[in-house]
Amino acid sequence: MRRRVLQLLAFEHGALLCLPAVLVAAALVLFALRQAASEGALFNHARELRVAVGPARVAETARGAAEAFESGLVRGLRAQRELVLVEPARVRARLEAVLGGEPPEDARTWMRSTRSLNVLYCLAPVLEADARGWNARLDVWDVAREERVHTLRARAAEAGTLGRALADSVSSALFRPSAGARAAR
Repeated sequence: MRRRVLQLLAFEHGALLCLPAVLVAAALVLFALRQAASEGALFNHARELRVAVGPARVAETARGAAEAFESGLVRGLRAQRELVLVEPARVRARLEAVLGGEPPEDARTWMRSTRSLNVLYCLAPVLEADARGWNARLDVWDVAREERVHTLRARAAEAGTLGRALADSVSSALFRPSAGARAAR
């Protein structure tokens, strides 16, 4: 029996040495995957779509509606599992530190000032009053290329509902661009 086992081992030409090498390789892969998913990752790349909401442009008479619109937009973006929202307070603090005063209307200027937050997309909301309610436009900007990639429009009777609806549209536009192109036709 002992001779039979030795013959079997000799016949495999080092299969026993191959098994520990495979286990070590598997352990290294699992370690790398664990490190990639942790906060203090060794890898320097974004794994999610980080989105920041820029300052909303509204008329002075619509300040109360603007707050409801922005809070609806922020709540809607937080509810999207595919997107990671950079906290609006961090964005405002960064804008204040870099630009000093009021952010300019040009999205490229304030978008450049938030680049250190590792944001992939910036959202520039515009809210306007209408006889039947509220109209909103949301420009989605690619920060790296500094160009507008989507423009979303919506109309609603309540500003908070309008913000929530646009948040759903942002998620759809960023993950299914062909669906947004078909809707625009």
